[in-house]
Amino acid sequence: MTKVIKSDVLPAVEPVSGNGKEKPAIAAPSIDGLKKQLDDQIAVFTRKSELIANRERFQATRNELQQYLAEQGSDYDTTLDSTNLRIQLQDNRKYRGDQQISIANNMIVREFIEFAVRKIDAKIQEIENDILG
Repeated sequence: MTKVIKSDVLPAVEPVSGNGKEKPAIAAPSIDGLKKQLDDQIAVFTRKSELIANRERFQATRNELQQYLAEQGSDYDTTLDSTNLRIQLQDNRKYRGDQQISIANNMIVREFIEFAVRKIDAKIQEIENDILG
C-alpha cells in the first residue's frame, strides 16, 4: 500500500474567506480563447450570409427562366412562336469582342433553359444543405 501524505494532495476546492464555506475552483477562460471563438463564429456567420445571398440570386435567375417557359405554355409549337430569344456565346478575347455564336432555334433555347433550371435547382439544394449543415 502507498501512503498518501496530506501535503501531496491538491485541494479540489479553495476556501472562501468569511463564513468558512468553500466554492469549487473554476478556471477563467482566457481572453485570447474568447476572441478566437468570437472570430470563428463571425467567420461562420459571414459564410452563411454569403450562401444566403447566392441562394437568393440563383432563385431570382430560376424564376426569370421559369417565367419564360411559362409564357411559352405547355402546348409549345415552334411554328407559332414569335419570340426573339436566343443564346449567344461571345468571345471577349478578341479586340472588338464581336466574335459570337448565336442560337435562335426556339426548341434548342427551350431545352437549354430547362437544363439550366435543373442545374440551378441542384445548386440551390447544395447551398441550402451548406446553410443548414
